[in-house]
Amino acid sequence: MSKVFISYGSKNRKVAEGLCTHLEAHGIPCWMAPRDISSGTYAGEITRAIKAADIFVVICSKETRESDHVKNEVNLAVSHTGLIVPYCLDDTPFDDDLEYYLSSKQRIFSQGDLEKDYQRIESIIREHRGEASVAAAASVTPALQPSRKNSLLLPLLCVAALLVAAGFFFWGQGKKGQSPEENPLPAVDTVILPTISQGESVKTAKPAVTPSRVVAADEDANTFDGTIIDGYPDGYGTYTFKKRRRIDMHDEKERWAEAGDYIDGTWKHGHLNYGNWCSADGTPKEYIVLGDNPDYKLDQQLGKCVKP
Repeated sequence: MSKVFISYGSKNRKVAEGLCTHLEAHGIPCWMAPRDISSGTYAGEITRAIKAADIFVVICSKETRESDHVKNEVNLAVSHTGLIVPYCLDDTPFDDDLEYYLSSKQRIFSQGDLEKDYQRIESIIREHRGEASVAAAASVTPALQPSRKNSLLLPLLCVAALLVAAGFFFWGQGKKGQSPEENPLPAVDTVILPTISQGESVKTAKPAVTPSRVVAADEDANTFDGTIIDGYPDGYGTYTFKKRRRIDMHDEKERWAEAGDYIDGTWKHGHLNYGNWCSADGTPKEYIVLGDNPDYKLDQQLGKCVKP
């Protein structure tokens, strides 16, 4: 089974992660960045994942209008994906770019209950794949499901019922005159039909990361909500600038972040690979792609960071 590609802007990451958790807990594999990016360039892995998916879910909101990478993903999906599902968190109209690609697609508008929204999207995915939903399967007991064995079940039950009735008749004839206490009915075992229970979402907590004493003592350092190794961000997380500084020494554009700016992205030993750069109030500034660079010491000259 190919995976469902989930496209989203950085401000809607929690909703995307919740949808991914729900679908995978119900047996529907998903692909979403940056979780499933293992190696190679960011753009290349995104392109390959969209081409391999048979369903593309794009989370739409006010922030989506300003996300160039979401628009690029939608553009690719139109050419390579069988089903595109726009999941709208609000009633913000599409801009011209998104309207061009999504105007003919059936939109799913949020009802304010994320779990119910996720269930509706799951039903659409299963319908597209010709699968029965988990909830529908749970409401059908094996005795009601059509099969060859069941075609013989009714005659056998009728014969069994006649034999039991005849036994009760002759047994009752021989027991006439006895009181109810002396003529008890035979015990009948309770028959429990098997059912299919609906799966439950499983939430996993992020492991706690403790900074070193040297780093923790640096109160003037920037903060990183993610894994910190030797005082430098390593892996996916949110880097927040406490003071104005250059974003990355390998950045040929020499971009500088202001105090309060943050980047949702992926780092390696203090070097930014890629991420969404936003101002303190959440306004997107730019999507930055720098890629891998082995000269990490060059970036580490800008100082260490601490946990927020």
